[in-house]
Amino acid sequence: FVYEVKSWTEAQRHCREKFTDLAIVEDMEDVDALIRLADLSQMVYPSYSQRAWIGLYDTKNIWMWSLAD
Repeated sequence: FVYEVKSWTEAQRHCREKFTDLAIVEDMEDVDALIRLADLSQMVYPSYSQRAWIGLYDTKNIWMWSLAD
């Protein structure tokens, strides 16, 4: 988790600078794991909003999913 507000591009750049990438959520097991992480982060950072980007982004007023398969 990164506890800073970032655009999708900024978040991806941040991850790639750390030799990783944005998480891919493929099923409910992944969703449950992220919810547990968000709950844990709320205990550590109570002012954190728990909002997360889910893969939808806007390019020139056209909404696209980052994972298009």
